[in-house]
Amino acid sequence: MTNSDRIPWLKMALPPSLLAAALFGGKLLDAMPKMVNEVYAGHQEPEVQQRHRYIADHLYGVDFYDEQHGIATGYYGTILRTRDGGQNWTWHTTEETELLRRVHMTSIDHAFTVGHRGTIYRTTDGGASWQAVHREPDSMLRAVAISPDGNTGWAVGSGAAILRTQDGGQTWERQPLVGYKGRDLPTWNGLALVDSNTLALAGEFGTVAFSTDAGESWDIHQTPKGTTLNDIVVTPRGFLAVGFDGTAVAITQHGDDYEIEALPTGSTEHFFALSVDTAGEGIAVGRRNVLRIAGDRFSTVPIGDSVELPYSWFSDVDVTESGALWSVGRRGLIAGSPSSGGTLEAMFRLGSISAPAHAAPTSTARE
Repeated sequence: MTNSDRIPWLKMALPPSLLAAALFGGKLLDAMPKMVNEVYAGHQEPEVQQRHRYIADHLYGVDFYDEQHGIATGYYGTILRTRDGGQNWTWHTTEETELLRRVHMTSIDHAFTVGHRGTIYRTTDGGASWQAVHREPDSMLRAVAISPDGNTGWAVGSGAAILRTQDGGQTWERQPLVGYKGRDLPTWNGLALVDSNTLALAGEFGTVAFSTDAGESWDIHQTPKGTTLNDIVVTPRGFLAVGFDGTAVAITQHGDDYEIEALPTGSTEHFFALSVDTAGEGIAVGRRNVLRIAGDRFSTVPIGDSVELPYSWFSDVDVTESGALWSVGRRGLIAGSPSSGGTLEAMFRLGSISAPAHAAPTSTARE
């Protein structure tokens, strides 16, 4: 017997909204017509914006401009921002449904993020609203960074996509991966800028590429095992990259050549991201992985029970100048250690609110 046989009124030609209300309650029907651009990730549950949702979808990017101002990005156009050092987070949206990967803040008010449909978004009001400034057909963009001069920057992704801006992100142009001889073009997952002319890329097949002329030409190498790399950062020695199966490689430049050295991490779990300071010390995160980096050494970071690390993964991490650690990942988790060397704890979980849908947002405090 089908459900419609048991419940005769299900056979009626009800409008979709009424049927949803009948099945799931009036609260969903009440919320459906609502249109909002910002809701508070605090005591109140947000009103639901059409085509958007406030549930525990994964987060993929996080960046802090200073100790107080940070932005996190994720699934379904989700934006979260803090303006008080991670104590409170407000929810925003690009008003599109594109999954957002990494985010890069260039000031308190300006930031860029990239999406899985090839879109580059920009905010000029600290993350409250976002505009699409470029759409790259048939590309999944994975990383974005703007150089310290504020004008030159890159976004990278699938099919060896390399997009450059020279006007602060207003316009973007495609650059070819000159000199690549592999059969399949790699997806670039990581991007590290030294200055407006010098940068490094890391991605599939253990591919790394270096340019000293703003991407006009490339010096391309493969890591010894060819394991996919997911992120790369600048260090005092050159660069450090991490990837699948606990892979970490140190890259040192010797004149016109690059030496690539595999580092022992003590882990076989995937690494997805890392962040280091000017001394080369920082954090690497991934699947069931949060490790501290000190030069070539990797050690375990203290993890609180609230993080549930054995069942979690983190897709991005940022370490501020003071040593505060912020990481985002599975099911909308934002974990933080506001003090240098402290225990990493769950600071916020997307969608973990139970107040009535029509409650006016008056507070952003966490429970």
